[in-house]
Amino acid sequence: MAYHTPIPAKPRFCACPCGGALPRDLPRGSQQRKYLEGHSPKYARAIDASSLSETSVVAFWRKTRIGDNGRCLEWTGTRDTNGYGLFRDPDTKRLYRAHRLAHALLFGPLPAGVQVNHRCDVSGYGPSCVNPLHAVRGSQSDNMQDAVAAGFSQRKLSPSMVLEIRELRRVGRVGRSALAEKFGISEVMVDRILKGRAWLHLLEPGAVTASFWARKGECDRGHAFTPENSLISASGRRRCRTCKLEWRRVHRGVSSARSHCFHGHPLDEANTRIDRAGYRLCRTCQRDYGRAYLARKREAAA
Repeated sequence: MAYHTPIPAKPRFCACPCGGALPRDLPRGSQQRKYLEGHSPKYARAIDASSLSETSVVAFWRKTRIGDNGRCLEWTGTRDTNGYGLFRDPDTKRLYRAHRLAHALLFGPLPAGVQVNHRCDVSGYGPSCVNPLHAVRGSQSDNMQDAVAAGFSQRKLSPSMVLEIRELRRVGRVGRSALAEKFGISEVMVDRILKGRAWLHLLEPGAVTASFWARKGECDRGHAFTPENSLISASGRRRCRTCKLEWRRVHRGVSSARSHCFHGHPLDEANTRIDRAGYRLCRTCQRDYGRAYLARKREAAA
């Protein structure tokens, strides 16, 4: 029986000039990320306003004025396409978001990754407001929850509606078409909710969707099919997360589980080279490939 050497997947690199490789142990779907953490242009940078000179601080506040509502502090300088103010330090030439810098000037340094979310989007100037009292530190998740509460981001279904769909189906045996019409969604989405292929975090022990996990308790290698250890494909099939990660470690050469390369050379410390993508390469194979390539070049030149 012939065995074929597995071809490693094409490595993915950060989109910024750093050239760093994206980690391969990310959860399913996270490989679509283009940037390493902290390398994205939209990543919230750390700000220490204490490093600004007095002239820079004066230049910053000169670009603000009290809004017509008497509460917001409107930014009169340059803005981006979303309406957020931009301030360039005349001394260091560094570009700041105006509302973040104003918050750091009043409340102290901002750590990396911490956002400054507006609370005056409905009754005030929103993005153009730089009043530090109208903003609060938080995360992107907090920002999206505020947007939903303010009516800027609407979802067709809420957690309570999903639970109601499952309860109506369990108690009243309501048809899929009737549920789709009642909640304004498609029958396919109703079917995914009832079978546990959508809104998995709302699974309950007594719900009908619990049977989705009870069809097969373990994978072929004995790993339990729990929600944390299961990968759900678009077709609804389950895959073992532990087996997938182990396959990556063994077949992509990022683990010490393999002691020899595919040609039988030992992968010890003297015969191993780690490339920037994290692959372990056999030095003997690399030398053989190089010699064969030079021989072909000489034959072609002759």
